[in-house]
Amino acid sequence: MARPLTLLKTAVFTVLVPGTVAGLIPWLLGRSDLEYDVLELSSVQRLGQLSLVGGVLLYLHTAFRFADSDGTPSPSDEPDELVTGGVYAYSRNPMYIGVVLVVVG
Repeated sequence: MARPLTLLKTAVFTVLVPGTVAGLIPWLLGRSDLEYDVLELSSVQRLGQLSLVGGVLLYLHTAFRFADSDGTPSPSDEPDELVTGGVYAYSRNPMYIGVVLVVVG
């Protein structure tokens, strides 16, 4: 079970790093007056929502895997042992995939 301090550090890292890359920067770029007609299609919006939700769930899963190993995603506070459970058994960097899915969504 993850300790509360480890979960807090993971949450702070999540807000600072992926939150900036997948949240703040796209929001700042999207503030322009440009209109994209293709984004108004309901099928494109559904795909975007699916990508966004899938990316958030994947990121949360990977962050909790780190916290269960008494570490955080931050390079300055990584787990003592390599995380190999869950989706890490199939991909070396599923956290990056999650953040990219959020950005695409």
